[in-house]
Amino acid sequence: MKQIFIKFSMLAAVAMLITACSKDNNEDNTSEPVTSIKFNMSEAPYNDDVEMAGSRAAVTEIIKDTFDMGGIEAEVTLERDSEQPKQETRTITSGNHYTIVAFKAGTSIEVASTKGHFNASGAFVYDTGVNPIQLAPANYDFVCYTHQYATRSGNNIEIPLQHADKAFVCRQPNVTIANTKKQEIAFTMKHAGVRVRTKIMAFMVPTGINATLGYQANSVPASTVYDMTTGTFSASTTKSGDIEAKMQRFDTADTNFDSELQDNLETVTGDNYLTVLAGTKPEELVYNIMGGTVYNKPLNTNGNRKLKAGNAFDANGAYTCTIRLLPTYVYLFEDGQTGRLKDSGRANHVPIALVYAPHKAIALWNFGGEGDVVDHWIRGYNYAQHNSSAMLNTVEDALNSTTSGKVWTWESYDSRHDGNPIIKANELADFPVYYWAGKYYQDFYLSDRLIAKGKTLAPSLNKDEVWYLPSLSEWRDLFVKLGFGDVSSIPISYSGSWQGNMVNYAFKVAQGISITNSSKTYWSSSEESNSYVYYVTPSRYSMRFESKDKRDFMTIRAFVEF
Repeated sequence: MKQIFIKFSMLAAVAMLITACSKDNNEDNTSEPVTSIKFNMSEAPYNDDVEMAGSRAAVTEIIKDTFDMGGIEAEVTLERDSEQPKQETRTITSGNHYTIVAFKAGTSIEVASTKGHFNASGAFVYDTGVNPIQLAPANYDFVCYTHQYATRSGNNIEIPLQHADKAFVCRQPNVTIANTKKQEIAFTMKHAGVRVRTKIMAFMVPTGINATLGYQANSVPASTVYDMTTGTFSASTTKSGDIEAKMQRFDTADTNFDSELQDNLETVTGDNYLTVLAGTKPEELVYNIMGGTVYNKPLNTNGNRKLKAGNAFDANGAYTCTIRLLPTYVYLFEDGQTGRLKDSGRANHVPIALVYAPHKAIALWNFGGEGDVVDHWIRGYNYAQHNSSAMLNTVEDALNSTTSGKVWTWESYDSRHDGNPIIKANELADFPVYYWAGKYYQDFYLSDRLIAKGKTLAPSLNKDEVWYLPSLSEWRDLFVKLGFGDVSSIPISYSGSWQGNMVNYAFKVAQGISITNSSKTYWSSSEESNSYVYYVTPSRYSMRFESKDKRDFMTIRAFVEF
């Protein structure tokens, strides 16, 4: 908000002589009073003391808290805004009445005061029976406040909660008044109150949010006291009996980069501010999410939740309560158990695969780990049919096939071995991709992760016929269930959009190697023809489903059935 400056002049010298003995001027002047004082006055926007460069370096985190919301992890932070929130325009001509008080610099001795307001033309009009200030040359501390929203007692002014969004105050210390033709004092009036808003962030846009931000009875300070001699606020220990539940309208949608996740998150921001007094503490506020959806899951805090304890709010501050909603994933651990990373008793175990369907998971790492470890789907044989089922002649056929890659990895079959079928997962020389997917439990990269924590693989996972090369339809299932993928366009463009950022997070948070961040191509076990096999290329935005020569090179990512 642009600061609106209104200048007003002191009355003429004749008026000052009349008021020399006024009760509003309670110090005898020993030299000719200065009569050319002018005041510049503006009303500052909330948060004007915070750098507005959009950098988190200018933002102070006050609290951080996490809780589970039915399969969604909610991380709640409260911070000073990194930008000024929108606010309605305030003008000095709005009818506010001001008291200006002058103290001897560095003391509590009041030497003069005056009261007034501004008319529609911007001219200062003195209240009835009140005279302008006259001051002898010296140093003074000036205080200006909106007296219709405050009660003065001595050198303190008290502001009630009901006026938190209306009351303004400013202190200008150690101002030199001299005998000059032009003497100017600027007041930048600041709110005695504080604004708080909410923001919700997620990998997908939350929809239908119904939420409130407020306080309960006997929780927030009923008033705050401003000491004019020190320029400090002190919240009252008396609590307000009022209840506030400010509805949060999330009409503004945006995308913001999350520096911790190193990823973009969809963001909806509330535009209905809660106003409280300076000195109110975060834990005195409550928020309540009563409805909404994200990740195809309902949002509900099941009643009011208090913010975590933190430092008291500063006057004129603007704050945002950010609720970051992250999907909660289930992992397969080295002991054969499944659970979430933060589940009790899981901290000392090693997640090895990401569960995407009942009793099915994808390994957290490529075969061989970090490097682009590739090999031929088939080596040494002429082209032929190698799986027991019929060829899947189109991408759509392959996507709709119900045969698991576990069957094709571990079945005893091969069309070139009539009367003497083989198991491809046992044939390193001829079927290296099947072999390393089926024998993934022997992979050195997996073993290193276990050794680092002094763990061994459970017997149920440390054997044949558990790990396998996935079919294209199993890649499709992962695409849909983990990344909310759209399969409708795949038969036409061989590609479908999905929430790849979510999938990337699922791997990253478990110290896995994401399938979305390198544009690698991954083998499937689904055959298109004697010479071609299907594969996928996942990215942050889509997954491609295509076919390639069996003698080509791609990356191995094992799946597991447990």
